[in-house]
Amino acid sequence: MRRLHKNSIAILGLSVFFLTGCQKYYLSLTDQKVDVNSLASTYVGSPDKRQHSPPLGQLVVMDWRIPRFILPEGPFIELFVLYGNYTEKKFTFPIDKRMGYVVYKNLNEEFVDNKGIISYRADIKLADGQIYKSWTHQLWVNLISVDEDEEVIHSEFKDIAINEELDLPSLNQEEENDSSFTD
Repeated sequence: MRRLHKNSIAILGLSVFFLTGCQKYYLSLTDQKVDVNSLASTYVGSPDKRQHSPPLGQLVVMDWRIPRFILPEGPFIELFVLYGNYTEKKFTFPIDKRMGYVVYKNLNEEFVDNKGIISYRADIKLADGQIYKSWTHQLWVNLISVDEDEEVIHSEFKDIAINEELDLPSLNQEEENDSSFTD
C-alpha cells in the first residue's frame, strides 16, 4: 500500500512538472554571434580555408511549433530587425510544417554596413493578417521616423517666416536697446 502511495505521488509530481512547465505551441528566437570561434576547425585544428577570412556577423534562429489546424490558414513568420545604424527591415518566412526552424543571416559585408543587429521581434501571422504568436527581444523599441516631407514642410514655413514682414525686432533694434543699458 505504501509503495502504491509513493508511486502515485511521484507520478502526480512529474505530471504537474511536465504539463505546466512547457508550452505546447510556441515561437522562440535566439541570436548567435558568428566569427572565427564558430568554425569547428578552430577547435579541431583541421585545415580550413575560412580560417584566413572567417565569417563575421550574427544569426537569428527562429523555431516554432503550431497546431495542425493553423497550417491550412497560410501561416508565416514576419521578422523585424533593428540594426546598429538605426534602420529597420522586415523579412517574411513561410511556414509549411507544424514544427521547424529558419535562420536569418546577417553576415560579412551586410553585417559591417548595417553595424550589426541590436534587437528583433517576430510574429506568426495567418494569411488574413491575424497574429497567432509573438516574440519580442527585451531591447526592442519602435523607431521614430521623421518623414522627409515633414522636413520640407518645416523648411517651407521657415522660408515664409523669413520672407514675410513680422513684428519681430531686427538686429539693429536690439543693438540700440543694448546700448541704452550701458549708458
